[in-house]
Amino acid sequence: MDKIEYVENNWFNKKIKESENLNHDAHDLCLNGILFKRQRINKNSINWLCKVPNCSGSVTILKLNEKREAKVHDISFKPKYIMTDFELAAINSFKSIYPGIQSKGCLFHFYKSLMKKISDLGLKAEYEKNEELTQCFKLIFCLALITINSIDDQFEKLIGSMPDNDNVNKFMDYLVKT
Repeated sequence: MDKIEYVENNWFNKKIKESENLNHDAHDLCLNGILFKRQRINKNSINWLCKVPNCSGSVTILKLNEKREAKVHDISFKPKYIMTDFELAAINSFKSIYPGIQSKGCLFHFYKSLMKKISDLGLKAEYEKNEELTQCFKLIFCLALITINSIDDQFEKLIGSMPDNDNVNKFMDYLVKT
């Protein structure tokens, strides 16, 4: 049985907090309604720090044999879902520790990655000026909010309404591949 146990450590002193994992915002853990940010990964554990201001709480997930134990305040820890950005390394890390865990992508990061691709393809100015194109992209963003069974049909409708433009076609290819 997987458990969470409080493991005392000094890994999260001020100096370490400021120096390690500067991109920690992309790696969050929600445990009983409290949000933790990933601070450190090593071969035996993953360490998380509470994101609540002035809170020094931490969670250490120990990678032990087949039993995979972690302890914090004697709470049973059997995650069914994780929510991350779309970084494959983070997703695979969780799946290696908790086989069968279901990965959920963060809507903010989904939108951010699509907007970055729009910008990378030189479509940002047109996106901001062309109301028809803006509407098409907004509908694409909304695909993340509909049921899985509806996505294919709605996506096909969107493809038919997209302007015929090389960069728009590249964007759609990117969307399909990711």
